[in-house]
Amino acid sequence: MFKDVPVEVNHGNGFIEVVPSQLQKEKLIDLILHAVKARADRKIDFLLFIGSDQRDEKYFESFKKMTQKEALRQSEYFSNDLKSRLCIIGRRPSNADYFLEHEN
Repeated sequence: MFKDVPVEVNHGNGFIEVVPSQLQKEKLIDLILHAVKARADRKIDFLLFIGSDQRDEKYFESFKKMTQKEALRQSEYFSNDLKSRLCIIGRRPSNADYFLEHEN
C-alpha cells in the first residue's frame, strides 16, 4: 500500500501509527472545515474535536485560538455564536476543555 511512498512511523502507548509523510493534519483539518462549510452553505456553529494523545495538544491550542471571540469575527469557517467542545481521552493535563474516561 505504501510502496514508493515515504512514511512516518509513530510509536505511542500501545500502538504504532504509520502515515504518509506528506499527510499534514493541519491541512486535512482545513480541507474538512472548508468542505463542511461549503456543504452546509453556511458557517459552522458547532465543533467537536476529540484527541487521544500528546500529539493532539497543538490542535487544541489552534482550535482555541481560532474560536476566541475576536478570531470568530474574522473567521472564514466559524459563526460568531460557535459552540465548541475540545476533548481528550483519559484524565491528564491538557489544553482540552473536557476529558473522556478511558476504560480498557
